[in-house]
Amino acid sequence: VIEAIPTPWSQHLGDVCLDALRKHILELDDKSYPTGHWQMAFTTMALALPPTCFEAAQVPWEFPVHTTWQMQQWKNHIKTFTALVRKRQQIIEEI
Repeated sequence: VIEAIPTPWSQHLGDVCLDALRKHILELDDKSYPTGHWQMAFTTMALALPPTCFEAAQVPWEFPVHTTWQMQQWKNHIKTFTALVRKRQQIIEEI
């Protein structure tokens, strides 16, 4: 669904999406796996967030204490997400 929203997003929409994602991650159980829809959502968010949301996106993310491979996949996706946001920030700063 978020893939259909025109970009760049407003700061309000970016903040709402980041808050919802952080809440979702904290509610994960030890068997939740990031499906293809989530993988697309991470990429969409990283590319659609306005620059005013970059700092909030790079605040360290909290995760449940689970040590399963599924949780490691979520952590990897967040790591990639924040790296994309950081790269966008660097590009914009250099322009």
